[in-house]
Amino acid sequence: LANMGIRLPVCTLGENGAVCRYQGALLSARAPAIQLVSAVGAGDAFLAGFVLSISRLEPVKDALAFAVRCGASAASLPESGRIDPNQCR
Repeated sequence: LANMGIRLPVCTLGENGAVCRYQGALLSARAPAIQLVSAVGAGDAFLAGFVLSISRLEPVKDALAFAVRCGASAASLPESGRIDPNQCR
């Protein structure tokens, strides 16, 4: 993706967290251990967390970690599209 001109490519890796390339460096964030209930909406929660953090001008590494925690929270809950804000901190 970076070779295609995408400035901030991000890839989720499920239980293995996520990676992104920023300013030539490969950044990664580990996913917290959870009991998977449903992955429906986890990617959406990840993206929402990432965009929120980036819009607040937080460092990309921190934004990636926050996004991974948001996705993991969504995957650990029975209701699709919901997160527990306490799990995202």
